[in-house]
Amino acid sequence: AERLFFRPKRYPFKEEEKELLPIVKEEELVVDGLTLRGYSYGQGPIVYLMHGWFGRAPQFFRMVKPIAAQGFKVLFINAKGHGISDGKVSSLVDFAHLLLAVQDKYGSPEMFVGHSMGGASFFYASNLGFKCKKAVIIAAPYNAQILLNNFRDALNATDKVLQYLSDSVQRKFDQKFDDFM
Repeated sequence: AERLFFRPKRYPFKEEEKELLPIVKEEELVVDGLTLRGYSYGQGPIVYLMHGWFGRAPQFFRMVKPIAAQGFKVLFINAKGHGISDGKVSSLVDFAHLLLAVQDKYGSPEMFVGHSMGGASFFYASNLGFKCKKAVIIAAPYNAQILLNNFRDALNATDKVLQYLSDSVQRKFDQKFDDFM
């Protein structure tokens, strides 16, 4: 259960996402020893876009040009284990470490836009020192127990498996699962 919980499924880029690739600049960050890859487009203060679980940076393709046209540099990096970034497993903590690495390399963004787990990572990373002037959070999970219950139901697993997973998260991160949200 733990291996499945922390292993995001990678989906191929859609054709409309691929259309963005010739006009963007490739970006790389090394976070926790792994290379995380993404893109930037435009010039000016940074707007950082963070995808969700099972997501990938180019999913924001419809937003990139309009934001850049307003005088911003749009930065969108694939999280660990997502898109074209290294890694096979990932977690909310990994998403938050990426946000902190982005801040270290590029400075605090003018605005952050996060979807789903990307949005949840904003709150966790903020507790670790991530700062931005404005944030838009779209459909972020807000209750750890709901996430666990949905995972259990998808696997048709027992409550015992759910408890094992919760205990495993606490051992791995030295933090209760509920404290992440």
